[in-house]
Amino acid sequence: MSDFYKLQIINKLDLTLVGRAKPIKNRHMKTKIYFLLTIFLLSYGISMSQNLKDYFIPAGDKNLSIYSWMGSDAFKVKIWFVAISDSVYRVDQVIMFQDQISNGESRTVTISKNSITVSNVVYFNNVINDEGEKKHNPPTTLLKMPAKGQTSSWSFTPINATTKCKAEWTTVTIDGVSKKAIKVTNTPFEGGKLLTTGITYDYYVEGIGYWKRKVQDGKDFQVLEKQEYDATYKSY
Repeated sequence: MSDFYKLQIINKLDLTLVGRAKPIKNRHMKTKIYFLLTIFLLSYGISMSQNLKDYFIPAGDKNLSIYSWMGSDAFKVKIWFVAISDSVYRVDQVIMFQDQISNGESRTVTISKNSITVSNVVYFNNVINDEGEKKHNPPTTLLKMPAKGQTSSWSFTPINATTKCKAEWTTVTIDGVSKKAIKVTNTPFEGGKLLTTGITYDYYVEGIGYWKRKVQDGKDFQVLEKQEYDATYKSY
């Protein structure tokens, strides 16, 4: 918004009870209102610009996240983010054992302000020599942003078991810094029976994206080690 239009708004702020506008003649008061309005517009712009993408895609130019897996140095998980458009990404993930790729998948995800969905998955498994493609029609929900002070819920059925997901706001501390995060509790059911040993907790952190997964006993199953820019990556 230009300074000219901001001043037009300021000149109409001094309203009587019957709705008649009077120009503000006091220069000091006009400057004060101009300052307050500028702060309001900046705060409003920041709050309105935040969306679920801030909690899913790493900030800056980082396109690669590397994770430790199952507490073992032999296992690593690598996830690349490739922008197809502003709202559509290809998310490529591989699991590595002793620096060799064992299996992986490439998901096509669509990011809106409050939800992320998966429409297509291409997968391969070098261990059992298997590969294929699965289209999701309708798209499967991967993540939802809860409203302030509330939770959001959804479910999906990858194979046989149905997983019910609940997202809620929380804060996490990373390198001594407190950050806003979305915690997702994943609760699997099979044949209507709760699989208590399969409950997991995923954390999506503002500016970082997917941070870690905890299992029911509180132990870390998958944890972010580092994020970087991979200039050479196109596709696995």
